[in-house]
Amino acid sequence: MTTLARPIIPRRGDKSVTIHSGVTAAGLRATAGDLHDVSSRVKGVLSSLRAQLAGAGDGLCQVAANRYLTQLAWVLNSVDAETDLLDYCSTVLGQAADAFEQSDLG
Repeated sequence: MTTLARPIIPRRGDKSVTIHSGVTAAGLRATAGDLHDVSSRVKGVLSSLRAQLAGAGDGLCQVAANRYLTQLAWVLNSVDAETDLLDYCSTVLGQAADAFEQSDLG
């Protein structure tokens, strides 16, 4: 089974120095799954929040409503960006796990 080795800064001319960190393909795949689960839960909460806030500005004066909607849009966009990052990291970790397994077969 292949483990991920974390390179350290080698001395001049020495390119083979590594430290084994004990990371396995199965561990990477498990972490990828955990990140995907977190992303899915956050998206579910965000969807519920959007639904609940859809009519929340009805009773506010126009100035307060505009300020609220601007802040709300910023928060929602920020959370969307974070879930996109979680999804990306999940995908990359899954690909790394696949690459480790392929290197074991090759």
